[in-house]
Amino acid sequence: MVAAMITMGVGAVPSYEASAAAPADTAAVTARLDEAEAIMATDAHQAYGLILDAIHAAPDSPRAHLALASYYMEERDYNAAYGETTKALRSDAQSDRAYYLRFRIALARGNKADAIANLTEAIRCNPNDGTYYVRRGYLYYDANNFTASLADLDRALVLNPQDSLALNHRANTLWALGNQTKAFADSLKASELTPDSPYPHFRRGQFYAELKEYTKAIDEFTLSLAKGGGDDNVASAYYNRGNAYAKRGSLDEAIADYD
Repeated sequence: MVAAMITMGVGAVPSYEASAAAPADTAAVTARLDEAEAIMATDAHQAYGLILDAIHAAPDSPRAHLALASYYMEERDYNAAYGETTKALRSDAQSDRAYYLRFRIALARGNKADAIANLTEAIRCNPNDGTYYVRRGYLYYDANNFTASLADLDRALVLNPQDSLALNHRANTLWALGNQTKAFADSLKASELTPDSPYPHFRRGQFYAELKEYTKAIDEFTLSLAKGGGDDNVASAYYNRGNAYAKRGSLDEAIADYD
């Protein structure tokens, strides 16, 4: 496996859906939380005030405490965020979103085993949300548990066959399991679904490099670079393309990419 990997992220927090056991919010509380979530990215301070207003009006509202947990996540105050998920779970023990936030907290702390455990709880609460299987499948892949990874990603794609992130991750897992034909098929389908994404091209570049088809690898890394993906991803693509140039014997091009 090539060391420099492009980053695909963990994705956004799923929208809040109360379980049947959760206390219902009043219309006023719902309006405050709707507004807070709408402006969180652009005016976190005002969103924070609206969330506190909602909690003051409805101290047992799971949604309000999860909104506050999300705010603390953005502030990187993981202890406070975890505390708010605990309050949410007291009112709604079946809150898959609370466990998903705990997964993100565990990941931010570098505790991958805890991250997997919280995704497992999220799946127990809501087994029909493919997001959780995709994230857990990726973590299993990262832990070299490819069989478990494939099972989760297969399930995610049953729930949503158009999930390009699941296809990208399953391509990686299939490759690790030695199924190159299906890995390429998943990667190509991901490109069809998200034609502007650099990730499938990057991964196919790595596939071709491992097959020692360096010209094809260079072509894929070049397409990945043309589609961006952030500074870290661009740097990884240059690094991997430089390796492919070097292996092909094109040393001037390799040096230019390393620079």
